[in-house]
Amino acid sequence: MVKIDQSIGQSQRRFDIAAQPQQCLATGCRLGKGGRLEQLAAKSFRRRHGQTRSGAKQYWPPEIATLAQPEQLLHQRGMEQGARSDLVCRIDFVDPLERHILQLHPLAPAGGEVLDFVGGRADLEARLIRAIGDPRERFLEDHLRLLRCVRFAARMHFDIDPATWNAVCELAPLITRVSPERIGDELDRIFTQGNQARGLTHLRATGLADKVLAEVAGVHHLDRAHARLAHLGACDPVIGWGVVLYDVAVTVEALALRLRWSRARTRDVALAIETAHDIARWASLDLASQKRAARRPTFGAALTIAGCAGHRDEERLARTAHTQWSPEELRPPPLLTGEDLKRAGHAPGPRFKLALDALETAQLEGRATDLETAWQAVNAALD
Repeated sequence: MVKIDQSIGQSQRRFDIAAQPQQCLATGCRLGKGGRLEQLAAKSFRRRHGQTRSGAKQYWPPEIATLAQPEQLLHQRGMEQGARSDLVCRIDFVDPLERHILQLHPLAPAGGEVLDFVGGRADLEARLIRAIGDPRERFLEDHLRLLRCVRFAARMHFDIDPATWNAVCELAPLITRVSPERIGDELDRIFTQGNQARGLTHLRATGLADKVLAEVAGVHHLDRAHARLAHLGACDPVIGWGVVLYDVAVTVEALALRLRWSRARTRDVALAIETAHDIARWASLDLASQKRAARRPTFGAALTIAGCAGHRDEERLARTAHTQWSPEELRPPPLLTGEDLKRAGHAPGPRFKLALDALETAQLEGRATDLETAWQAVNAALD
């Protein structure tokens, strides 16, 4: 099955391949991750996707379709209700096409000819997303498809078939049965792949936002988030989430805990939002505060977040200043250290940090350029 990307003019990244397990077993090809069938398919169908940072070629491997039977759709051992099973079972060539969730991946290449078993080409031309078969059954098989439907519609600017839309709205409460990690992955894509404002509109209209964005589900918060997202293109998750959470930064930790973000992701999003607020009042910051903000690792993301929040003039000022400062101006080597203060007879304690912070501020502002002016800044802080 060829992915939708090629059909709508986007670069094709992956191939799906439908296979019959009985034939594979008869020929000694083992199904599953790393199995012989996957190895053969990867060798035959791999397509170059790009290069890694080291310059090595990078490929997207094909995916082998081994679709579960209706009675085997749910794991019996610990997986949340409503998740698609990974069990290997009997399939045939047409079955996976008819059971595919959305009319986005139903096109099968055969000798260069596209075989469309379910009217997918017509829906592509109409730019329409439609569940294949009964929409309620498709979403009950895997509740995460509720979010995927919204994501596809937003990313490709497709409309959603009325019956499919009604099923999403009806079954939206079931999304809470999906694991937080899977929900988080879909939200990452919705807020980073483009047309994010449209994605948020669909989340709100279907009732999904109340379930997956509970921490920011207030009408006023989401109205402002929608306005900011309208200015955002494809981006990384720190920027996407920073734009969404810009005016409710206090909820970052709560949302991160629920979606099980890494500590690094949580820290970066929170710091990017804090820095964006600093940029929003750039002209009122003293020089030392401006330089401290500009040297943070999330400064680039914060510039985009502040711009989306309507602070375009401040964004330009901050961006211009950042380009004019050298690394040494942003992080000047300290003229004095704690050891210097001890040798001068000062007793170690909390005041040391205050004194050294005052010295760094003086250096950032250009008031301390040698040992004499450095001691003046330190002594003023210790007095």
